[in-house]
Parts: sequence; structure tokens; C-alpha cells
Amino acid sequence: MSHVLIAYLDEDSEFAQQTQTILTNSNLQVAMLPVPSDWKPSIDNAIGRAFAVVVILSPTALHHNTMTYIWAFALGIGVSVVPVLSKEVTIPRRLRTLRCLDFSTPQNRIWEDLIELLQDIQAHYQPDHVRISQEMQTVVDPETNGKIQAHLIFHESTEPTIYEMTQSVITVGRDTTNDLVLDHPEISRHHVRFTYTIEGFTIEDLGSRNGTFINDQQLAGVQLLRHGDIIRLGDAITAQYGIKEI
Repeated sequence: MSHVLIAYLDEDSEFAQQTQTILTNSNLQVAMLPVPSDWKPSIDNAIGRAFAVVVILSPTALHHNTMTYIWAFALGIGVSVVPVLSKEVTIPRRLRTLRCLDFSTPQNRIWEDLIELLQDIQAHYQPDHVRISQEMQTVVDPETNGKIQAHLIFHESTEPTIYEMTQSVITVGRDTTNDLVLDHPEISRHHVRFTYTIEGFTIEDLGSRNGTFINDQQLAGVQLLRHGDIIRLGDAITAQYGIKEI
């Protein structure tokens, strides 16, 4: 039986615990995700195992990069997101298409609405429609492997640009919090992630607006990269993945 995942910041922990208690008393399975300052691999796994993610929004949470990543990633892989306002905030445009529950004042806290919404999502939940990888291998450090060096060659200008892939996890997007920042309107704030595993680098789209393509085939889930693969982010930026043995 899948569960509801509650994502929250420390400052909203009291409200999050109250939410957990009420949902549990309504026979819903609940897992808690106190949001760290930086992305961790366990976050994706927690989202992928949930049938819904309750995102507790406050003014601080609204501008928290990891919290933004959580709801964007969940939407990208097909997991339902339920924004719950613990304090008065302006709802992000991307979330306005969802049903948001305003619990910013005690009189607004109609818990039955949240329970009924989650029960309806659970009743229509289809795990096969969630596009999270089940084939990801153990994440390792490229520097400790010592077998290959990987890189990306970008051909967007006269002179090719080479990006050496020396980290075990590399995020790419328009937002300045990414490891590789690509400031182009076709690129999403959090577009794609490379992860170094025991098999080599994998690539995963993070729910980008314009998609990611490998050798002109749209990427779905996590894919292991091969030497010479052509990676295209939307219709804007193309890079060639390469490795060399050392």
C-alpha cells in the first residue's frame, strides 16, 4: 500500500505533525519528509514511492530551492501534488492549476477536504504511470572509481565547450543553484540530472517543460549514457557525452 508523503520545513514541523496525526487517524499511510537545505538521493526515492505529496507552503518554504525541487520533480514523474498553505502565501503559477488547500487560519482548516482529496487520489493511483527509475544503480564517486573520465562537449558556439563531469551528482538547469547553469529560455529551472553509478553516468529529466532527448529519442525515466550519445535539452542546447579510460 502506497503512502502520502508530507514535505515540510523545520519551522512548519508542528503543523506537519498535526497533519500526520489527522491523516493517520483517517487510515492513510503517511511518511514524513523534513526538507534539507540541499538535494539528496533519498528525496527522489521517497517521492517515487508515494501516491501523493503534500507540500506544506509558508513564505519561507515558497522560496526554498529544495522544496521547489520536490513539488516540481513530483509533478514531472507523475506523482500527485497537494499544496497546503500553513501560512498566507501567493501560490506559484505552476501550482495554481492544482487544488490548493488554505489552512493559514484555524477556521480554514477543513481537514475533511484534505482527507477526501487524498482518498480520491489514492483510489485512482496507478503506480505504472509514475515515471521514476527502478533500475538506478548504486551512486558512487567518480574520483574513487578511477576507471573513466566523462565529459560533455557543447557545440553551441564556434569553439566547442567541454564540461568535465567530476561530481557524482550533477544538476543542470537555468536556476543558479544547479551545478551546471544554462541561461536559456528553453531550459527549465531544474532541467536534468546526471548521476554517476557503478555502471557509469545516468541521465534523468526533472520534469522539464521542453523535454530531454537522447539521440533524438525523448528521455523517459533514467537512462544509462553511452560514449557518443547526443543529448538535446529542448530544441536549444546539444551536447555530446564522451568517456575515456584512465
